[in-house]
Amino acid sequence: MILLLLACAGSKGPAEGAPSTGTPDATDTGVTVVVDTGEVSPTDTGIPPLPTVEETLVQPTLSATEVADRLTTALGNVPDPTEILETYQFLMGQGDATCPGPGLNIVDTWLYGCDATTGYSYAGVTDWVEELFEEDGLTGDINSVAGDFWIDTPEGHQMEGGGHSVIFRNDWVWIGEIAGSWRWDAGSDWLQNGFSGALTMEYISFIALNLRGAADINGTHIAASELSIELSCGGPTGGLALRDPEGGWHKMTFSDCHPCAPVVFEGQDLGEACVDFTGVLAAVGARL
Repeated sequence: MILLLLACAGSKGPAEGAPSTGTPDATDTGVTVVVDTGEVSPTDTGIPPLPTVEETLVQPTLSATEVADRLTTALGNVPDPTEILETYQFLMGQGDATCPGPGLNIVDTWLYGCDATTGYSYAGVTDWVEELFEEDGLTGDINSVAGDFWIDTPEGHQMEGGGHSVIFRNDWVWIGEIAGSWRWDAGSDWLQNGFSGALTMEYISFIALNLRGAADINGTHIAASELSIELSCGGPTGGLALRDPEGGWHKMTFSDCHPCAPVVFEGQDLGEACVDFTGVLAAVGARL
C-alpha cells in the first residue's frame, strides 16, 4: 500500500513547496500562475473637488460711539508697570534669610516653592534689574523684573507673573513696558483683573506720548499701532483698535492731530466717532 501511494504522489509533478525547474513535463496542466507583487499602477484622477463652505461674517455689537467711549475708558486706565515693580519688591522683602533668601531674585532652588517662617510662600524663578542705563547719549534709571513666579501672602493674596515689566526714567523721558501675564489680587483694578498682552508706553516731555502693542485692560481688549499723541495739540496720529465682545476688531486711523476718525469693523464703515485722549495723557504724564 505504501509503495502505491508513493507512486501516485510521484505522478503529480513537483511536490507542493518544491522549487520549479521552469521546464514543463508530461504532467504540466497548462495553468498559468500570476504572482501578485502588490504594485498598483497609478491613475491620475485630477484635482478633487473642494467642499462648499458657507461663510458667516461676524457682525458688530457696538456702535461707533460705544467703541470710542470704551477706548477712552481703557486708555484712561492704561497699566503702570511701576505698580508691578513696587509690589514685587515689597513682597520679596517679607520672606526670610532662606526663603526666598537675600536679594530680590527667586532662584531656581525654589522653582517648586518654599515657605518662609513669616507665612509668605514663593515659587518660580525671577530676574531683578536696578541700574543706571547709558546708551546712544540716553541716560537714566532702569528697573525691571522678569520671570515666571507666584508669591502668596499669609492673608491669602497672591501675585502671579509670567513675562517682564520694566521702566526707564530720567528728567524728561518715561518709558514703560509690560509683557506677558500679571495679576495681583490686592492691587489696582487693572492688576486685580489680570493683565495680558504686550504694551509699550513712551512719554517724552513737550513732544508726545507713544503707544504700541495690545493689551487686556479690565476686560477691554485694545491694540495700538504706532499711536502718537502730540502734546502740543493733544491729538493723535496712527491706529487704535478695539476687539468686539463677539469677535472681530473695530479700527480707527487718526491723522493731523484730530481725535475723531471713522470706525471700521472688519471692512464695514460704522461712521465717525471721537476718542478723548486727555485721560491717558494725564495718567502717563504723571509718571515722569
